[in-house]
Amino acid sequence: FAHIFERFCRLNHLQTQLGTDNEASSAVDKAQCKSKCGMRTESMTTDGKSDWCGGNAGLVTEDVYALCLPREDCEALCKSMDECHSVDMHRLVSRCYLNTA
Repeated sequence: FAHIFERFCRLNHLQTQLGTDNEASSAVDKAQCKSKCGMRTESMTTDGKSDWCGGNAGLVTEDVYALCLPREDCEALCKSMDECHSVDMHRLVSRCYLNTA
């Protein structure tokens, strides 16, 4: 992935169908800030693993496309999906968006 600072892909967020059977869509569903964290805006660590819910901080609305993951996990998830072209990553919190071409 090339890093391009101060830019994002407006309105090209990858839309997944909740409950889709394929593995990548299931991973996206599990990473969605809305479903994973609810209104919680602080990360919690369980068994040495963070849930990255700190990425929920600052979301004004229930953003169904926001994923609470660190950059490396967002990039890996994007690489696993044919329809994913790029990733928009928040600069300060663990929140990203997967983008179509």
